[in-house]
Amino acid sequence: MPFEALTICTKNQIPKVVKRFGATHLLSLVDPGDRIIPPRIIAPENHLSVTFDDVESPDEFYAPTIEHVREIITWESQLPAETRLVIHCVAGISRSTAVAYGLLCNTMAPEEAMARVFEIRPQASPNTILTRLWDQEL
Repeated sequence: MPFEALTICTKNQIPKVVKRFGATHLLSLVDPGDRIIPPRIIAPENHLSVTFDDVESPDEFYAPTIEHVREIITWESQLPAETRLVIHCVAGISRSTAVAYGLLCNTMAPEEAMARVFEIRPQASPNTILTRLWDQEL
């Protein structure tokens, strides 16, 4: 996926960012028990919601797993070339930036992917569990 086709935001920014970015797809990284209703311009089949907590130990309840990463990879692999993807979590800092890093690693070196994440979201602090899982899977 080209860099220009991906952006990151907070949960509260979804409607504004989806509209401004011209998003066609939405990837929601949500807390257990949370539910995201995408803006109407995002077709239901163009929205993936993946549930896990933003924790720093893989032993914690609701920690991200390799299965979460694989679910995202499978979904992303089926997206059309013209996709404009918005990725969000609650704060747009940890889970979403780690997932953006992983997706960008499909088309560029890890160092370049991380640099791009910081261009998109300067306050990024990618979740270390997710970052390690992406590195392991790729």
